[in-house]
Amino acid sequence: MVVPAVYKPDQPDRVAPEPILFFPEMPAQKRAPAVVAPPNRLRSNESFSLRHRRGRLELRASRVIEKTPSVELIEVFTPHTA
Repeated sequence: MVVPAVYKPDQPDRVAPEPILFFPEMPAQKRAPAVVAPPNRLRSNESFSLRHRRGRLELRASRVIEKTPSVELIEVFTPHTA
């Protein structure tokens, strides 16, 4: 499952939400939650808000899983479960 969403970093210099794709955790496939974002937008341990049509999530970037010139696949976690 892929959830189209927007995210807003906690950094004050960026104010407009940006598009992002959210992949929820899939325990049956042993996959942690992840996001696909434009490159160099999220740093390790950076907190951000993700808003989608069913609500909002507070997430924290963990590590880059894969990187291309146009996108990064980043493992994320919810701060209260880490």
